[in-house]
Amino acid sequence: MMENIALQKRISVKDFSKMQFDDTDDFQYEIINGEMIRKSAPSPIHQEVLKNLLYIIETYNRLQKKGRLFCAPIDVFLDDYNKLQPDLVFISEKKKSITNDGILGVPDLVIEIISPTSVIRDRI
Repeated sequence: MMENIALQKRISVKDFSKMQFDDTDDFQYEIINGEMIRKSAPSPIHQEVLKNLLYIIETYNRLQKKGRLFCAPIDVFLDDYNKLQPDLVFISEKKKSITNDGILGVPDLVIEIISPTSVIRDRI
């Protein structure tokens, strides 16, 4: 006898935007290949690394005036089934992919600080 295997429906970015969450929900969510990933708040060490990288890159960018630097949380929409929130995102002045909803398409630079709880997901 064959077991029934329930196929999980992929969620689209559009479907996700229609979802409602409780006001006490402190999590951030990403959509990766149609799968909703819940992320906890980053650790203090993670935030210290982020702060230092942000300072270094933004200092350089202000001198060179090459583009715009954003820090999480900011949505990056790669396609209908991928909405990510990288730690740092750089968009060159040549690109016009910044909207009120987030960044459309692939940024020029993405930095993700790997946390012990997300090593596999962040590396793959």
